[in-house]
Amino acid sequence: MNIEMSGKSKFFGNECHYKIIVSIGFGLIGFIINFFPINFYFPHNVASFLWGLVFTMIITLAWGWKYGLLSATIGLGCQTMWFLWLPTGGWAPFVSVPLFTLWIVWHGWVTDRQRKKKGHWQNHFIMEIPFRIFNTIILYTFFIWIFQFNPTPWAPSAKSSVSIDYVNFVVIKEMVNGYIVLLISHVLINLGKIRKILKLEPMIDQTNTNYIISGFILIGLLFWVLDGFLSFFIFEPGQGTLLDLIILNVPLHTMFIRFMFLLTCMCGGLLISIYLRKQRESEIKYEDAYNRALFYKDLFAHDINNILQNLQSANDIIHLYLNDYEENDILKESINIMRDQIKRGAKLVSNVRRISEIEESEIIIKPIEISELIRKSINYVKNSFPGREINIQVDSNDKKYLVNAGELLIDVFENVLIIAIRYNNNSIIEIIIRFSKIQKDGISNLKLEFIDNGKGIHDKMKNTIFQRADKKTRTFGGMGLGLSLVKNILAKYDGEIWVEDKIKGDYSKGADFIILIPEVVQ
Repeated sequence: MNIEMSGKSKFFGNECHYKIIVSIGFGLIGFIINFFPINFYFPHNVASFLWGLVFTMIITLAWGWKYGLLSATIGLGCQTMWFLWLPTGGWAPFVSVPLFTLWIVWHGWVTDRQRKKKGHWQNHFIMEIPFRIFNTIILYTFFIWIFQFNPTPWAPSAKSSVSIDYVNFVVIKEMVNGYIVLLISHVLINLGKIRKILKLEPMIDQTNTNYIISGFILIGLLFWVLDGFLSFFIFEPGQGTLLDLIILNVPLHTMFIRFMFLLTCMCGGLLISIYLRKQRESEIKYEDAYNRALFYKDLFAHDINNILQNLQSANDIIHLYLNDYEENDILKESINIMRDQIKRGAKLVSNVRRISEIEESEIIIKPIEISELIRKSINYVKNSFPGREINIQVDSNDKKYLVNAGELLIDVFENVLIIAIRYNNNSIIEIIIRFSKIQKDGISNLKLEFIDNGKGIHDKMKNTIFQRADKKTRTFGGMGLGLSLVKNILAKYDGEIWVEDKIKGDYSKGADFIILIPEVVQ
C-alpha cells in the first residue's frame, strides 16, 4: 500500500535518522572505552568493570530496544569483549558476550513497555532480576558445556574445563557490573545536557524523580570504595590487600559504618525523591487547573458571544418583518438561524463537559469497532444541519476495523464532521471518509481521512487550530473547542490528528483531516 508521506511523517523520518546516528555514535564511544576497563584483582581472578556499557545503556533507556540493539551491534557498544576475551577464552565468549547484547535488548523492551503502561514491575532495577536469573542459568549450563571444545586455533591456551567457583565468580561479577551500569545510566540520562543531546523532555516537567535515589546510592557506593582506598593507603597500610579492605576482609565496625552510610544515602534519596515528586505533581495540578479556568472563561467569552450576536441579529430581523407577510422566507431563515445557534450553544456546553471529564478521570481503552460510530456520527451531523445538503461517502470497502480506543471516539468523528460542514459555503457539502492502514514506530495504526470541499485551512493555521487558548494571548485558532476536544481525546488513546490540503499546495480547494488510531492486532 503506497501512502504519501506527509510533512509530519517527514519529520519523524528526520528524527529517526538523528536517533540512528546518535545511537551508533554512543555505541562507538562505549566500544572504545571498554578497552580500558576498571580492574579489581582477586586472589585467582580479575573482575573488570566495563564502564563503556553505560553509553549503550543510556540509548536503550531513552529510545527503546531497537536503538539499543543498533548501538550494541552496529555501534559495537557490546562487542569490545570479543577482542578482550576471545584470545584467551576460546569458545567461551560465544556464550558470554551475546548475553550483553541480549541484556541491552531486554531493558529496551522494558523502556518500550513503560511508554505504554507504567507500573512498579516495569522498573528497570526490578526487571533486572529476571534477566539475571536467565543469565545465571545460561552461565551454569551452556557456558560450562562449551569449554569442552577448547582449546581453539585462536586460543591454544584456553581452558578445556572450568570450576564451579569460577562460574560463581562470573555470575556475581556480571550481576554487580549490570546494576552499577544501570545506576550510572539512570543518573546520567536525567542530566540536562544528556537529555538535550537525546532530545528528551526537560526534567522540570517530569514527576519521575527515581534518578535521585540512584544518585544517592552511587554516592554511598563511592564512599564505600573511597573508604577502602583511604584505609589501604593511609589509615591501615599493610593490613591486607586493597580488595580485602574494600570488601573481602573488612573489619566489623568499618563494615557497619559503611553500611549505615549507604543506608542513610538510600533513605535520604528516597525522601527527597518523594518530596520533589509530590511538589512537582502539586505544581502541575495547579497549573492545569489554572489553565483550564482561563480556557473555559475565554471559550465562553469567545463562542457564546458569537452565538448571542447571531441570535440577536435573527431576532432583529423577525421584529423588522413581523407585520410583513410577504417576507415569510426571511422570517423562516431567521428562525432557522436561531435554532442552529441554540444547537451550537448546546454542543458547546456538551463539549466543555466532555473535555472536563476527560481531564479529571481515567479513560477505559478497549477494542472498538468504529463503523457503527461513523454511521451514528453521520446521522447526528445531518440532523444537526437540516437546511444543508450534505453528501458523505464512506470509503471502507465494508470492512470491519477494530481499534484500541473508547466510546468517546464518537465525539472525535462528530466534531471533525461539524467543522467540515460549518466551514463550507458550497450549496452541496461533500465529505469523503477514507480508511487505510499505516505502520508507525512498529505499531499498526488505522488511518482515517475526512476529505471535504470546504474553505480549506491556511498553512499558518494548520497547527494552531488544534490548540487551546494561547497561555499568553488566550486567542483561539478560529474553530472553537471542537478540534481541541478531538486532539485531547485522541491523545488519551495514543492517537493523533493533523490536517493537510485536499489538493496539495492549494488549501482553498478543501481540507483533509487525518486521524491515526492504534489498531487491534488480531
